[in-house]
Amino acid sequence: MISENFSWTGSIHLKHDSTVYDLHNDYDFIKFSYDVEKSLIVLEWRKGKYDWVKSELPKTLLLSLFNLEHFGFQPRSSERSFNEDDCLSSFGYLSDDEWCEGQFWVDGDPDDSWHWSLEFESGAELIVSAESAFVKVEP
Repeated sequence: MISENFSWTGSIHLKHDSTVYDLHNDYDFIKFSYDVEKSLIVLEWRKGKYDWVKSELPKTLLLSLFNLEHFGFQPRSSERSFNEDDCLSSFGYLSDDEWCEGQFWVDGDPDDSWHWSLEFESGAELIVSAESAFVKVEP
């Protein structure tokens, strides 16, 4: 997948321009939308209302994935509170290869065949791959 204007710099950090956004501590995952006709998924994070969140951070981050190739969802744990659904636990990769037993992280360029995995504190997991991805920052 081609990340057009951003990069992942860690399992919870997304870098856009020269700014690194902490999607675990500073932002709450609000929703995702799936447009079947356009083969598009948009993930939305909103700035958290916590004491430690800097006021100058933008209000919303949108991550759009174009020309979807794979979309999967693993359900949340019934033992977890619903308020954990909005907290990204980690970003990583998944492979269909036998050696892969779960989400992993690599420094450097990922293999094009790997899927993106976004795990949440509730245990829910979004698994996606697409031709390209683009981040939009809304003040």
